[in-house]
Amino acid sequence: MKRERTPMDYFELIETFPRSGCAMCNLLRRDVDRCIDGMVYGFMDTDEMRAAFSGSRGLCAEHGWQLKQNKFGNVLGIAKLYATTLGEVLAILDAAPEEAGNSKSRFDRLLNNDRRSETSALANQLEPVTDCMVCTRIDEREEDYVSMFDRYMTEPRFRAMFEQSDGLCLPHLRAVLRGMSDPAAKQVLIERQMILWRDLKAQVDSFAAKQNYEHEGELSEAEGDSWVRAILRMGGDRSLFGTRHKGG
Repeated sequence: MKRERTPMDYFELIETFPRSGCAMCNLLRRDVDRCIDGMVYGFMDTDEMRAAFSGSRGLCAEHGWQLKQNKFGNVLGIAKLYATTLGEVLAILDAAPEEAGNSKSRFDRLLNNDRRSETSALANQLEPVTDCMVCTRIDEREEDYVSMFDRYMTEPRFRAMFEQSDGLCLPHLRAVLRGMSDPAAKQVLIERQMILWRDLKAQVDSFAAKQNYEHEGELSEAEGDSWVRAILRMGGDRSLFGTRHKGG
């Protein structure tokens, strides 16, 4: 019987666990860079890319900004994609019926339900018909990593490396718990997270207690940045949990 091959995501997680921060945030941030680099470097000037890009009305604000800062440049390719997107948006606006009743009073126009309906329909046409393609890719990769926790959380090597980590941020903990079917794996994860967050809470409490002249110079390094780590642990990486990217 052929032995099942261990997925590459397994090895990527265990190699990332010892790094500071949530391992899933670290890997997904890398995956965002790879996705954008792939777009810019090789796939911009295709009909499929133009159609997908226009369908999502470009990228979301966070990933659009990262596209601007990509390492390959390719300003011409980016400009062409957005020119196509702008053309489709303008075509929708151009095809919309002209606003009637401009000579009426503002009160009369407010009472015109048909006009409000048409305006709402136009707004709906301007909505993206697909999600930001980078967000979509990150959702897919997030699901891949979640599945690794479900499959391997009780496997000795995976568990040992996870116990060397800073644990997961709260959004990714929610995502992993929702994706877990093994009660034993859930228990291992929850117990480790509680140890880590109890330690963090103690450091934040100590930081707050020492914010007066009586304790000047007494803060440890861990206490000093504990409040920053608390922000990251509770909210996750900003670039991964923006307004258009769902939380776990």
